[in-house]
Amino acid sequence: MATPLSVTVRHLVNPSEAEVERILDVLQAAFVKDPFTNFLVGGDWSLVRPNFEFCVRAALLGGEVHIATLGPEVHDIIGVTVWYGPGQSPGSTEEQREVGSKVFFSKCPEELRKWWLEYFISQMERLADESLGPGFKESQWCLLLFGVVPEHQRKGVGKAMMKVGEERAKADGVSIVVETTTQVDLLIYKRMGFENKGQTTVESPQFGRASMYQLLKILNV
Repeated sequence: MATPLSVTVRHLVNPSEAEVERILDVLQAAFVKDPFTNFLVGGDWSLVRPNFEFCVRAALLGGEVHIATLGPEVHDIIGVTVWYGPGQSPGSTEEQREVGSKVFFSKCPEELRKWWLEYFISQMERLADESLGPGFKESQWCLLLFGVVPEHQRKGVGKAMMKVGEERAKADGVSIVVETTTQVDLLIYKRMGFENKGQTTVESPQFGRASMYQLLKILNV
């Protein structure tokens, strides 16, 4: 591992549009080779940015977006985490659902939109309920997105962002839950102290099947 970078991690409040665009750039760069991202957009990479925009803008309305920065400028943002605290989710308010419809679902082909709304979201909910117990996920801190630009990966940026998230969860006296999809990511999360509590198989008309894992990290409060 390279020498750890000195970064500042902070909760982003009332961001400028330039900051939002930079966050989307970071996430796109971080997930550019991720097969499950391709799976989620039906192979249409023009939908990746709108999907990330939905996740980010929904969290700005009813969640938290944390950024890791090297300095004060917008281009200094090199890492992003998107969180939902107890009682929060990407679609828990009408305003969030409107954002999702406007920036992502309205751009999806009908088949992909139906797959998301009638199948994929319910599969994620079922995975959480069967792995953790009904309603447990919604009472914890949930990590939805976690990305660092490739040139600064393996330099401690992810650990710094996770530490801030853990502090928020500890303050609420709860644990952290996250879903992941690859064996590599599963190993990374296990090294951070997460346990694999369950898995499911998600099916896509275009890409067949993919595995999803439900992870939990119990924090010492």
